[in-house]
Amino acid sequence: MDSFARPYKSPIWQLFILLLSACIGSVLLSTPVMLLYTFIYKGTFVLEAHPDAMRLIQFTSAVGTFLVPALATAWLSGMNWRAYLHIRPLPSLRLLAWVFLSMVLLIPTINLTMLWNENMNLPEWAAPIEAWMKAQEETMRHLTEVFLFGGGFCPLLSNLIVIALTAAVTEEFLFRGALLRIFTQWTHQTHPAIWLTAFLFSAIHLQFYGFIPRMLLGAYFGYLLIWSRNIWIPVAAHFFNNAITVLLSSDKSLQEEEWVSGEITDAHILPYVGMAFVCFIAFLLVARLIKQSV
Repeated sequence: MDSFARPYKSPIWQLFILLLSACIGSVLLSTPVMLLYTFIYKGTFVLEAHPDAMRLIQFTSAVGTFLVPALATAWLSGMNWRAYLHIRPLPSLRLLAWVFLSMVLLIPTINLTMLWNENMNLPEWAAPIEAWMKAQEETMRHLTEVFLFGGGFCPLLSNLIVIALTAAVTEEFLFRGALLRIFTQWTHQTHPAIWLTAFLFSAIHLQFYGFIPRMLLGAYFGYLLIWSRNIWIPVAAHFFNNAITVLLSSDKSLQEEEWVSGEITDAHILPYVGMAFVCFIAFLLVARLIKQSV
């Protein structure tokens, strides 16, 4: 029976295995790739100058840091590893279409929370922390631009594979597959476990001015798993979200369109809020249909 019933191993033991295997997996899979590129370029290797290398390192890091720990924890949990991770048959195309529509309808709300999050200011006593957060945000923004803003079909396909597909599978297996199960067993409460997992999901990205919208997305992915008990449904939602971002970011003209990028000017903020409200009501209706369909 696929449920959140207590396994043979305790949640604390599972969490220890998860963290240990994340550290080991990250080092073992990412380090050889870095050493290989350093050897090829004879010590002159600058990561930002080689987007393809960044994509390969991102791929190996995601597998080592997220996927391997989830599989290791599931295998050593004392439960059937497939049941532990909620690995079930792929959902129907009709259900995937509803999931895709829900992600599209959620975009305006996410963009508004992003604008609100970006305009948050910490108290004066926390100025050093805020400066560090802004520096970290700028670094992550720059790396994202290096990833995304390359012309041609091959970079676009590579981004869809690494940023959309790989991230969706590996992160969902870790956060919704393993961590959500551990926290649910630990707290015996579904909703706190979902939001705690979403909090960590957002925090690990180290993009503090997008923290709240990413946490909201993580919570939605968690509810999709709880409703369906099928890991592939939050994986699909995560993939659709990232793929939409990759596709929109691949076109400079689209990025300059504020209704697409989410950088809404003051002159258009009220119409955008109205559109976001209508889309969010439609999102709730679609989410209800998804819940009833699984």
